[in-house]
Amino acid sequence: NCTTRARDMLLKYTDSVQFKDIRPNPNSTYRQLIHSYMNNSSQAWNRFAIDVLLGNHLDETMTNRQAMFLPDYLMMGMDSAATRHQPLVTERMLLLPDEQPAAGSFFTPVTLFIFLLLLMIIASLLQQKAGQQLATLLDRLFFLCTGLLGCLMLALWIFRVDTVCRNNFNLLWALPSHAVIAFFITRKARWVKNYWLFTAVLTLLLLLAWNWLPQEMNNSILLILVIVLFRSIYRYQQIRLYDRQQHRIPT
Repeated sequence: NCTTRARDMLLKYTDSVQFKDIRPNPNSTYRQLIHSYMNNSSQAWNRFAIDVLLGNHLDETMTNRQAMFLPDYLMMGMDSAATRHQPLVTERMLLLPDEQPAAGSFFTPVTLFIFLLLLMIIASLLQQKAGQQLATLLDRLFFLCTGLLGCLMLALWIFRVDTVCRNNFNLLWALPSHAVIAFFITRKARWVKNYWLFTAVLTLLLLLAWNWLPQEMNNSILLILVIVLFRSIYRYQQIRLYDRQQHRIPT
């Protein structure tokens, strides 16, 4: 990236540079270093977007030189480097002071998904027509947005020339097909029922395998998985109930 290009240009015209190990620990990954800048709740959405859109290459262990993809680590690397037993950098000059961290925000992904889950539960419990219409509207919007997000992940995987967006296991819950099923939420066809069953089983397996996935997931995604599982089972049961009442299997 742009930061490591600056390092490479310096090394191109400097002989035999030795770097000290600037990594927090030898097993540091790209994602861990990025997360260290996003622990404040004001960065929760940035952290969520990075964790969702970037694949499991971000979880690879870095070499010392690869850690310089971040400007701070490039600075530490160059500041501690030596060439011919002499310091590579003889003087440091601070051009811009460090920015103060932004104040924490209440509106985080966790807050949003908890609110959405509670709203869906309440709408599902309401027997009135207005409650059912609200539940249908929420399902349409939720699965449409989730499916479109999956389409974006897939497009980044396919069309980006680098590998940072590939092997993205978030596609296991953000299925691009959700954008299609969003328009068939109330359909009672067999294929719709099978789709909800497949989605529920896949989501349950993803929850069970959470700690063993080869990609570190954002913790707020757990709430998304709960919503997907809850709504998939609910819609599947609705069609099963309809089938019993009609004494037939829809086609």
